[in-house]
Amino acid sequence: MKVLTSATERLFKPIEFDKSNRINISVDKEARKFIFDFYSIDSSGYRAFSVGNSAYKFIKRLPEVTRLRDERYLVGMTDTSAMLVNQLWPKNQIVFDSEEAETYFTYLLCTLKLQETNLEHIAAYKLDKTQTAWNGYIDNKEWPLTPYQKVATVCSLTSEAFALHMQAGTGKTPVAIAVMCNDALRIKRCYRALIVVPKSVRSNWADEIERFKTCDGKVTILRGTEFDRIRLLLDAMRIKNGERFTAVIVTYETMTRMLDQFAHIEWDLGILDEQHAIASPITKRSKAALVLRDMCKRRLGLTGTPVRNHALDLYAQLEFLGQGFSGFSSWQAFKQFYGVFEKTQYGEKLIGIQNLPLIQERLARLSFSITKEEALPDLPNKTYDICEVEMSQQQIKAYNELTNTLKIKIENILTDSTLNREMVVQNILVQLLRLAQITSGFMIFGESCDEEGNIVEEKSIQYFNPNPKLDMLVKLLKGDEEEEIPAKTANDKTIIWATWIIDIETIKQRLIRENIRCVTYHGRMTDTAREDAVKEFNNDLLTTVFIGNAAAGGVGLNLLGYPPNNPNNYQTNANHVIYFSQNWSQIQRSQSEDRAHRRGTREPVRVTDLVVPNSIDEEIRARVVKKKKMAFEVSDIRAIIHAINTNQFGD
Repeated sequence: MKVLTSATERLFKPIEFDKSNRINISVDKEARKFIFDFYSIDSSGYRAFSVGNSAYKFIKRLPEVTRLRDERYLVGMTDTSAMLVNQLWPKNQIVFDSEEAETYFTYLLCTLKLQETNLEHIAAYKLDKTQTAWNGYIDNKEWPLTPYQKVATVCSLTSEAFALHMQAGTGKTPVAIAVMCNDALRIKRCYRALIVVPKSVRSNWADEIERFKTCDGKVTILRGTEFDRIRLLLDAMRIKNGERFTAVIVTYETMTRMLDQFAHIEWDLGILDEQHAIASPITKRSKAALVLRDMCKRRLGLTGTPVRNHALDLYAQLEFLGQGFSGFSSWQAFKQFYGVFEKTQYGEKLIGIQNLPLIQERLARLSFSITKEEALPDLPNKTYDICEVEMSQQQIKAYNELTNTLKIKIENILTDSTLNREMVVQNILVQLLRLAQITSGFMIFGESCDEEGNIVEEKSIQYFNPNPKLDMLVKLLKGDEEEEIPAKTANDKTIIWATWIIDIETIKQRLIRENIRCVTYHGRMTDTAREDAVKEFNNDLLTTVFIGNAAAGGVGLNLLGYPPNNPNNYQTNANHVIYFSQNWSQIQRSQSEDRAHRRGTREPVRVTDLVVPNSIDEEIRARVVKKKKMAFEVSDIRAIIHAINTNQFGD
């Protein structure tokens, strides 16, 4: 194994074994682990149990080991275990208990060798843009891959499993389609691919396959009732016109529900788009993804943000690529090796990450990573600005009253030692968003009940009129001479992100009155309506505004302001992104920004935050734009409360 960091150098520092030392390797198939049996050969050629200090030094190097008895140890059946044995032990002192044990061991080493070959291809490209030989692979003549995409494609095609950690907008999807089509051309029967995606991008994937495919195939989106999905799946497997591939597109929820049906099909390729969706290994979708892994001959994981919170997010993503690809045989072992924990009255609390160079080396072998700056140096700039808005007196009064109420409520919650800290913090952050609702122009009052539980007052919404933030939004869209805001041209298109559907509908109604044609996109709309909204925004010259919810539309959508497959006939461009309201999610913020700033962007993209100064708006923006670390601790909450209290508005 090539040494990439000092951590690996220490791990593989040579050990002087006595010539009599032996390591016997067998397999515990039920536990899917190796059994390492250490012994020595005495002068008469008989087996002895005294192994000396060298063997104990080796045992300490193993990251996942359990002593069974004497000098017999249960060890993770991973490439790490195989690498350590192969690197440190003399070959003539390694004994395999069975042909099966030797086969497993050799498979792990061969997989590692392929991974290191990929690493060499990637390193060559990163160093001087040397492109991996494109031997025999078919490219799309109309939409050819870029050199970096070809490197990613070759690495994927020469691997049993691979991850594309490519930043949003750099073109992960075309790489996955190239892998599917080139792989399909190698086999005689119809190639079967199962593509798992967020619900919002199912149709986008179908469009991209049609655009980038290099051989004939059929695409099926599984949707509707359970009966509809099964019928569509059966039809997808019926090949009538000599198609070379059949691609079945499903959501993560459908994947979880239909594992039994998928198990009856021999899948050649399994793709997880936005793979960070399985960052938590204990969720149903993560467990389902690992079941799906074993149904697919080849696996691809696609995400621009593999680490959302900390390095422990990588376990399930690596395990989807292959069992043991995390370097460990269990989540518990992985967690204990890379995490630093302290015990609290609520259980273990993660306080840090250790052994980071080793997980970085693993990612270097198993994934292709590239940023927009590396991939698209000529991509037009993305600029940021803040448009400050003053609240009305009515809003200020409501904001200050709610601030005082929340302070008391939150302090009482924080001093209650019986509550789960993590759940408390999350709940408080949601409560604080009520202040952001006021800055955006509305306030929700919950229903109230009498002593017997009867509803005496229904839930209601108070809209603030005037709404200064909405008025400023209109000025940004139409221009305003008094405030020196230039009017947009006929070719300018704008994306507006808002957290709440109430905001989206309010903006929509106002823009209709202003004769600004717009579309909306949020989770309560039907799939067809959302797909139509994206197409209208990109295809219709007169539809200049897209109003969406970043949670529903911030991932995977191409919102360029023109049809991606027909750029030359359009002069329109989505060149302005406005955040009317937002939540605490850094991921949703960064991904929603990139819906307009990606491969194909032809003009600089301006990103504007509508912010009420000295309000919760500034606290949210500080964390999602400036990437201020949010540990979701009580200290974070107290800091936010202090800022809000300090900046209360005068009447």
